[in-house]
Amino acid sequence: MLRQPSPRRTFRRFLGILCGFLIGLSLTCSESTLAQPTIPADPVSEVFSRPAPTVIQSTDRPIPSRVSNRVQRDLARRLKVSRQHLKILSFNQAQWPDICLGLNQPGEFCLLVVTNGWRVEVNNGRKSWFYRTDETGQNIRLESTSGTISLPSEVGDRLLQLSAEDLGIPRTQLRIAQSESQITLCDNPTNSTNPTNPENSEDPAPANSANLDNANPAAPCSELAGWRVIVVKAIAEVHQGCWIYHVDETGKDIEMDQVASQGTEAALIPTFLTTSEQMRPLGSSVVFRTIASGGFSNQTYETILRQDGQLWRSLSVPSASISQSQLRQISPEQVQQFQALLTEANFARFNRLSYSPRPNPDSISVTLTSQDGTTQYISGVENQLPGALREVLGAWDAIVSS
Repeated sequence: MLRQPSPRRTFRRFLGILCGFLIGLSLTCSESTLAQPTIPADPVSEVFSRPAPTVIQSTDRPIPSRVSNRVQRDLARRLKVSRQHLKILSFNQAQWPDICLGLNQPGEFCLLVVTNGWRVEVNNGRKSWFYRTDETGQNIRLESTSGTISLPSEVGDRLLQLSAEDLGIPRTQLRIAQSESQITLCDNPTNSTNPTNPENSEDPAPANSANLDNANPAAPCSELAGWRVIVVKAIAEVHQGCWIYHVDETGKDIEMDQVASQGTEAALIPTFLTTSEQMRPLGSSVVFRTIASGGFSNQTYETILRQDGQLWRSLSVPSASISQSQLRQISPEQVQQFQALLTEANFARFNRLSYSPRPNPDSISVTLTSQDGTTQYISGVENQLPGALREVLGAWDAIVSS
C-alpha cells in the first residue's frame, strides 16, 4: 500500500522549489541590470526620480480675499503685530509639485499631486515674507521665517519715475511686478552709460556703476548690493510691456537690462524663480542641461551635454525605474560653438527668470541650466520668448535632434 506524503513534507518540497525559482530569477535580473547602459561615474548629473517642478506664473487675476486674509493673519500672529501693519505687495499664481507645496519638512510624506495655488509676498514696510498656498488658502506655508529685505519704497518710486521719463510712458501706467535683492552684477564701469538719461550717455558713470547695458559678457562679475526689478506697463490690469532693471542699494544707479527686457513687444511677463525652484548646479564636466517635466504622463526627461561631447538622456516616471541612454557624441568643435553661443546670447542674463503663463494640464515645464544660470518656460510659448533665448533653444534643439 502506497503511503501518502504528509502535508508538512509536501509544503516543504513546494517551499524549496519556490526558493530555487526566486534565486534564479534574482540572478537573471542582476545580469539584465548589468547589461543596461549607465552614465559614467564622473558625471555630474545625478539622475533620480523627482516630482514635477514648481511653476510660478504672472497673472491678471486678482488674488481671492480669503487667501490674502489667511496669510496676513498668519504673519501677524507670528510677528505679534496688527494686520494693519502688513501689506500684500505682490502675488502670482503657481503650480506646486505636491500637496506640501514644495516645502515638505524632514520626514514628512507629501503626495506627489500637482497643486494649483498662489505665491504671496507680505510686507511690513521693511521686510518681505513669501507664502505658498493652495487655491483656496486652506493650505498655507511660509517659505522662510527670516524674511527678505524688500525694495525700499523711495527706490521703487525713483525707478518708476525715471522709467516713465525714459520710455515715454505715463507714470500711472507703470508698476513694479516683482523685485529680488542681492544679485550678481557685472562690473564694467569704464564703458557705462545711463539709459535713463540718453543725452548724457557719454558722461562717465560713477565708480560703483554696474554697466548692464553695455557690459562685456566676459568681464568678471562681483556681488554687489542692490535689486533686480521687473517693471510692467499695465492698463486696466492687462500687461502691455515688460522691462528688467538693475538698481544699486541707494537707488541712484539704475540700468536697464537690454538683453532680458522685451519692452512693449513682451508677450510674456517673467517672474523670478524661488530658491526652492533652483535646480542643483552643474558639475564641472557638464556644459548644459535641460529638464522637461509634466504633461499627462508626468514623465521627466533630463538631457545633458558634457564637455567631452557626450549627450546623455534619462527618463524617469513616478513609481518606476529610470532609463538612461547616450544619445550621441558631438565633436569638440560643436561643443565650443554652443558654448560661444551661450556667451554671445548672454544666457546668464536670464538667470532665475521663469516664463510660465498659467499652464494647461498637459503643459510641460522646461528648465534650462548652464554654468552661468537657470531659466524656465512652459511648452507652447517658445515663440514668445526673448530673441536671445530663442536662439539658444534653436541651437540646442539642433544638437539634440541631429
